[in-house]
Amino acid sequence: MTPDDPETKMFKSITHYGRIFIIVAVVVLSFEFVGMLYVSQQLKKTRKESTVLKEFVDSNLAFTTDLKYFTFKYGLLKNYLAQDANVAYYYQTVSDVFQSIDNQTIITHFTLDANRAFKISVGLPDYETSIHFLESLEDKTVVDHFDSLTITSFETAPAESGGLFVIDLEGTFKAQHGI
Repeated sequence: MTPDDPETKMFKSITHYGRIFIIVAVVVLSFEFVGMLYVSQQLKKTRKESTVLKEFVDSNLAFTTDLKYFTFKYGLLKNYLAQDANVAYYYQTVSDVFQSIDNQTIITHFTLDANRAFKISVGLPDYETSIHFLESLEDKTVVDHFDSLTITSFETAPAESGGLFVIDLEGTFKAQHGI
């Protein structure tokens, strides 16, 4: 085998290309190994973050539920206040007016809508007190609280329910203090 022999040239060229191939393979495998290490570290880091986030969500689940419940109740309250007819204020007003007429007046029924329209049933102990009450409804101090006031009925209740004289009124309150 001589150096110029075609077999020797072929052997040298195969060994030369083989060395290049081995060097390229080692470099590629090194990059692959380094890449796999990097991906493995990133995967561990991501799993750890995922675990921390799951623990956070699990620990705050009760708080989230409470927050949703509070938000729901707050919405109901806002809705109620938007539709509130200020019944307590107007009930107290009519109660004070009727008590100033006669302290034996008993309000047995009271309804009020958002337009300040009302229906009231008033119980009085006897006929004379009832007549005095009806006459007093025309006083300026009483009329000043209402846009309209109408007597819809005047009757006696059965004796077993107390025997009160019942006067039913309906009408509309005047707007008071921006209410």
